[in-house]
Amino acid sequence: MMYMDTLATFAPVHSHTAWAHIETDDHSPQGLDALPAFARRLGLTRAWFQDKLLHPQFEITPCKQAASLQPGTVRVDRNAYIKHCAPVFWQRVTQRGER
Repeated sequence: MMYMDTLATFAPVHSHTAWAHIETDDHSPQGLDALPAFARRLGLTRAWFQDKLLHPQFEITPCKQAASLQPGTVRVDRNAYIKHCAPVFWQRVTQRGER
């Protein structure tokens, strides 16, 4: 499943200051392949990908946020975003011995 958090204000990047994020809760190889495929369908560029070890995600602009709400995408606040994905992050870290 894809999760999208709420817009937040960050330092200007790519001429935008407000961003949300799209991330998957499936960090298997298939799930991680689904994330860029989903982003391509939305017209997101590779430059908006954040290859973070614990939670790879795409940044999305406000205008792309509405298009992101498709079947299989859940829009949640930032706390719920972390809650749904944190167990996966923790599992990945402990499996790699990176604690």
